[in-house]
Amino acid sequence: MSLANPVSVEGAIPAAQQKRKAGWLRQFMFALRSLGRDLRAGELRVLALALLVAVASVTAVGFFTDRIGRAVERQAGDVLAADLMASSGFKLPPELLSNIEQRDLQTAQYVRFPSVVINEREESQLVAIKAVSGNYPLRGTLRLAEMNTPETSFNAEAGSPAPGTVWVDSQLRSALELSVGDTLTLGASQFAVDKIILFEPDRGENAFEFAPRVMISLDDLEAAGLLGEGSRATYTLLMAGETAAVDTARDFLETEYTSEVRVQGVRDGSPQMKRALDRAQRFLGLASVVTVLLAGAAIALAVRHFALKQADASAVMRTLGATRAEVIVWLSTRLALIALVASVIGITLGWFAQLVLANLLQGWFGLALPAPGFMAPLIGTLTAFIALAGFGLLPIIQAGRVNVMRVLQRDYSSMDASAMTTALFGFVATFIVVFLLSRDLLLSVIVVLGVVVMLAIFGLFGRVMIKGVRSLAGPRFRLSTAGLQRRAASSTVQLAAFAMGIMALLLISIVRIDLLSAWEQDLPEDAPNVFIVNIQPDQVEGLAAQLESQGIQSTGIHPMIRARLVAHNGEPVLSDDSSDQDERRARREYNLSYSNSVPAGNQIVSGEWWATDGSAPPLLSVEQEWAEERGYAIGDTLTFKSAGVETSATIANWREVDWESFQVNFFAVSSPAMLEGLPSTYITSFHIDGDFAATTTGWVRQFPGIATLDVGAIITRIKSLMDRASLAVEYVFLFTLLAGFCVLLAAVQSSRGERIRESALLRALGASHQQLREAVIAEFAILGAIAGLLASLFATLIAWSLSQFVFELPFQLNAWLWIIGIFGGAFGIATAGYLATRRVLYTPPIVALRHAN
Repeated sequence: MSLANPVSVEGAIPAAQQKRKAGWLRQFMFALRSLGRDLRAGELRVLALALLVAVASVTAVGFFTDRIGRAVERQAGDVLAADLMASSGFKLPPELLSNIEQRDLQTAQYVRFPSVVINEREESQLVAIKAVSGNYPLRGTLRLAEMNTPETSFNAEAGSPAPGTVWVDSQLRSALELSVGDTLTLGASQFAVDKIILFEPDRGENAFEFAPRVMISLDDLEAAGLLGEGSRATYTLLMAGETAAVDTARDFLETEYTSEVRVQGVRDGSPQMKRALDRAQRFLGLASVVTVLLAGAAIALAVRHFALKQADASAVMRTLGATRAEVIVWLSTRLALIALVASVIGITLGWFAQLVLANLLQGWFGLALPAPGFMAPLIGTLTAFIALAGFGLLPIIQAGRVNVMRVLQRDYSSMDASAMTTALFGFVATFIVVFLLSRDLLLSVIVVLGVVVMLAIFGLFGRVMIKGVRSLAGPRFRLSTAGLQRRAASSTVQLAAFAMGIMALLLISIVRIDLLSAWEQDLPEDAPNVFIVNIQPDQVEGLAAQLESQGIQSTGIHPMIRARLVAHNGEPVLSDDSSDQDERRARREYNLSYSNSVPAGNQIVSGEWWATDGSAPPLLSVEQEWAEERGYAIGDTLTFKSAGVETSATIANWREVDWESFQVNFFAVSSPAMLEGLPSTYITSFHIDGDFAATTTGWVRQFPGIATLDVGAIITRIKSLMDRASLAVEYVFLFTLLAGFCVLLAAVQSSRGERIRESALLRALGASHQQLREAVIAEFAILGAIAGLLASLFATLIAWSLSQFVFELPFQLNAWLWIIGIFGGAFGIATAGYLATRRVLYTPPIVALRHAN
């Protein structure tokens, strides 16, 4: 064999590669030129708009939730004042501290407990003491101000007060009228007031610590003699460092001291914030899912129309020698380019849209939002290409493979036979998008199936209603209903899309307006709107007299004892084989009370109440759901531990408690024989009609240590947050309506040839332009009215279900929402439909009759 042959073959390989490369480049340039012509002719504008809406919706929500999530993560360390904390109601074991100190971590400690301070005028005040080590905090900023400077002028410091000095917050300074040079007595020691605490990074970790803050050095704690046996103190170790070292320390603590300390890290911080973020993200993500699905319907219609229009060109190319693969690549490249352009514009619009969304909800989360990351635009772009592939790839493949003879015969039946397959591909694409957004397999299945079922129900009901309207329509609307009947498939798709969007907006409005109003109306007019906690035993009579002198009728002043459940029928509730849920319950402290009479607003549902003359033995009355959830029965014995003392009682009855009544309620109420004599504070609630601040002025000085809570202000805050949240969801659902409009445009575009021929024939038969215009407007108005009717019906049914089974509130039918849904849908869709078909109506008959498709 000649040696020249291998050389010639090796030279031929690069030449073949260059030829293929040049061929692909020519195909790409040809597709680019074709795309320009398509856009100028309007063939792909609807497809581009549908893709743009889907990308903008997904990107806007993605940008927003990413910013909120990273802000929460950024501030979580500040909320803990560390990267990791370990806390216990007992002193931390020396071996634990020694092990942590040997690791590559920064550490700090503090002890937190309630106590009483006395000023130089012998005035006392209940306070929350925090004894800190020298390098507190490890994360976040402790802001302090001098006693004689405005609170707007502060220093950010880390450390503890100097020995013999205290830092106090402005609440205590105001209550005791402290000034420079004053001293406070704490236990056996006296301390000079040094600085004002303006901000404490981890104060929010214990959100219900109402007493004023006093901070001392950890070194002064023992000399002051503030802690004795049974003292209610929390001992905390703070840790900060590299992620690997923190994770190792966490594993050690959770393995070796799982029953002795509570470990909390950045991932566990601010659970309320994370729950709020999770709910907002799911609601907003649902709006994006619905938008993508409706945009997918528009994409499917637009791509099918595009494929039909390109079938002729594909046949010509194949007769000129192009292969099926080359034709499919040519068509797919044009769609990929339009998806890329739509993604860039959609990402830009999503960025500006999330700015509005962030302004709506930033006050809710109270965070300075960082710049968003790259995941939102990446997922937005993937959404465009996945939706395009799922809803449009099959028609393109069929357009490239359609038989040349069928094209010449104008037979496209082979392309129509794949509607169900295309829909299946689209649902798979939607599932992939939902999973990308949620990262939750079960949630993705539930959401996609739920939306698909709802769209199917809308389509089924809509088809039946279209037939009904057709049979009932008089001569005036016969032409309009005939158009709906002839284009039943596209009309049903449009109807389902608009009904879904309108229903979402109506449902949010019902929840925000009607159910919230029902909740407010469900409360009695004289429902308590003020709570007072931390009432000391020696203040009960004086406070009762104060309330009576101001004409305020309270629900009673009730004793409250903090205790931990330690045993059930003599068996410890915490054991080696306890589940995580049992461990959390065992470490929880409950608020207990005792009484000779049934608490107001409570109802005995099983068992009997004890004697009211105070002669009853230790007995318990427990809340029904609380007992059932834990498997406690009447006759069982529960043991609680409070201030180091264990006390037991037998369950005598179950109570039904209305927790939303704003009365003072407890999970467990005992006979006096069980809890009387244990350290306790008192709590009360009442209703006031006047201004909260004016009514309670001077109470804190008269009764040091009490904390007054304005529940009315809390209700107002909740309503404001609900309004903001629902407004944000409505804002995102506007993308859904826009996606529905894309479905309408795509349907009109796909039926454009048919509408042109109909218009020409009717004009040739004597119909005026005004008659045609009225027929088109009536056609879309009927479609919109049916969509609005279905949306109103299903929104009302879902709202009724929510009110009965979730919120447990009375439901009132709101006729205005039906009026808005039906007439708003008719007007909006009629307007949009007329604008979309306006060019068809103005097409001259001679041009229309020459129209090929």
